[in-house]
Amino acid sequence: MIVEGARERLKRAWTDVQALGPGQRVLLGGSLLFGLIGIFFILARVFAAPSQVQVFSQLAPQDAAAITGVLSSDKIPYTLSPDGTSIFVPEPDAAQARLDVAGQGLPKQGNVGFQIFDQTQLGMSSFQQHVIYVQALEGQIAQTIDSLQQVQNAQVQIVLPRPSLFASATPPATAAVFVALKPYATLSASEVAGIQNLVSHSVQGLKPSDVTVVDSQGQVLMAGASRSPSATGDLNMQLAFDRRLEDGLLALLEPVLGPGNVVAHVSATLNFNGQTRVEHLFMAPKGKKALMRRISTLKESFKGTGTAPTIPGTSSNVPPTYTLGATGSKSSYTRSQTDAVPALDTEELTSSVAPGAVKRLSVAVIVNQRLTPAQVRSIRATVSAALGADPARHDVISVTGMPFNQTLAHQASALLAAQANQRLIQEGVEGLAILLLALLLAMLIRRIQQRPSYPVPALAGPALPEAPPPPRVPTPEELRAAEATQSARDHPEEVAAIVRTWLKE
Repeated sequence: MIVEGARERLKRAWTDVQALGPGQRVLLGGSLLFGLIGIFFILARVFAAPSQVQVFSQLAPQDAAAITGVLSSDKIPYTLSPDGTSIFVPEPDAAQARLDVAGQGLPKQGNVGFQIFDQTQLGMSSFQQHVIYVQALEGQIAQTIDSLQQVQNAQVQIVLPRPSLFASATPPATAAVFVALKPYATLSASEVAGIQNLVSHSVQGLKPSDVTVVDSQGQVLMAGASRSPSATGDLNMQLAFDRRLEDGLLALLEPVLGPGNVVAHVSATLNFNGQTRVEHLFMAPKGKKALMRRISTLKESFKGTGTAPTIPGTSSNVPPTYTLGATGSKSSYTRSQTDAVPALDTEELTSSVAPGAVKRLSVAVIVNQRLTPAQVRSIRATVSAALGADPARHDVISVTGMPFNQTLAHQASALLAAQANQRLIQEGVEGLAILLLALLLAMLIRRIQQRPSYPVPALAGPALPEAPPPPRVPTPEELRAAEATQSARDHPEEVAAIVRTWLKE
């Protein structure tokens, strides 16, 4: 139906064109030709224009005005962002634009390093010189941090105590670094530690443990000595454990609840204290004769006059058991005592507890729908079984059902649809331009073929035999033009109808 309708419109347009006079036909052809030329110029300008790159961002209004003035004087085309803080130039002119602007000492509102000493004045006090030095050091370090790929802007604050001859102990230097990251950019723990070491090695007497790094959200990325390298590794291990559990929950719940309809967050408390326990067990030997670990023998003997020695203690001194020896009488005494200590069987048990044991789990699951109490209990039981929750550890599992906010997703879908429509319109304009060009070529070829041919008078004398011309192979453009001409010749009414419809539209 669409092809037949187009054919009818083409016939009516061709009829209308035939009804026009010679002057009107020339005017129509010229209008079509100029229209096609304009379309081709517009398309060529759009597609042949060089891509623009961003050369400056986060500019103050004064710097933006000064930089645009420099670019205008150097005749470098530029584009200013809607908020007036970013400047774009064609890619071939980016390097020259940066050099020209830097040659003028711009921008001036950003971090200024040791260039500040170019504006020093004579007669400054030692305190003023100290303040300017600290300010220049802060700006120089901030410029270095700005060169990081993830950092959009950085500010450094240094507390550098002044040396004094009367102070017994000088307080240590400290520093704070504020970093504003680019969209969707993050800093790893090693990169934050690198910033700490960069600042500490740039300031005399500053330790990495005295440098604090904060991002634009107010989150402390590294708080001085509160995180040692081992603590950072433990934190990374805990974060990786949490992410692994979250990914497992999403893989379990999304096939049931639908992709994007569930959010899970796991916070695990891990025990990073490694323990080694050694037990020594001493047992009496069983089923065999015990070996003696120690044998001691005591022998006493006495011969002579006097009282024979007795065993010390109450048995020999409590009446009436003690005896009195006669003076000058002969006596003798002999005693033997043996003590044996048997050896015990010894067993040593050594057990090690690796760090990373789970002390407690806190799990939160949010579903993009209203849930009944039975569904909440079912999801909680599933999550508890999947994570191995233990009531003895007082693990907490929360399941909540509420609709998600889809505003951002709808905006992204609308933006994608608008881009698709723009590409469709662009392709339609290109197709229409090609169709108009083909129609114009067909009309011109038909007009050339309808011109009368005048015979050329033959010269006197015998005609020389002409050599047959070599066969000529038509080009693809000539073949397409011949087909368009033949179609217009066979169906003039359809061509006229299409042209008439275009003129009405």
